[in-house]
Amino acid sequence: MFSATVPNHIELLAKRFLKSDFKFVKVSSVELKPNIEEKMIKLSSPGEKIHELMHIIDTHPMEKMLVFVKTKKDAKDLFFLLTKKGIRVQALHGDLTQRQREKALSAFKSGAVSILIATDVAARGLDIKDVGVVINYNIPEDPELYIHRIGRTGRIGKSGKAFSLICPEDSKALLRIKKLRSKISV
Repeated sequence: MFSATVPNHIELLAKRFLKSDFKFVKVSSVELKPNIEEKMIKLSSPGEKIHELMHIIDTHPMEKMLVFVKTKKDAKDLFFLLTKKGIRVQALHGDLTQRQREKALSAFKSGAVSILIATDVAARGLDIKDVGVVINYNIPEDPELYIHRIGRTGRIGKSGKAFSLICPEDSKALLRIKKLRSKISV
């Protein structure tokens, strides 16, 4: 079992189900040096998010992008909106069948589409090569999920960018993330 973060409840679960001879290895944050440029983009309202997302897409045309949203409905809505704008995109969320999820992931991995809209189902455990940009269309309430999300880029010696679209109602979640990630620029 591998994870970028191990909250107490996950550690207890691991101890319960793993064999008694397992080893817990913790790597300090000083040793972990992903090359991710993090940027928080302050917006005055949620209505500005699509404009900012389009700007990021336009300014990073050759990049494979993973766009994180909060809910399955958000994923569906954003998928239809971007498709309507003529952008080739796939969505990955819990309302899809296993076959649909595999097809969406395969299209993204192969480069058939360069943008994948996903709920946190894609934040952990997926190894997708060459993701250049992660966008938090909706920032997560849990700062550890933020770490997992942005960790989809800047992998294995490559650089990446992580953009988070921040509205006034995100202030509490932003404070929790900033406590964990003091180097973030706003």
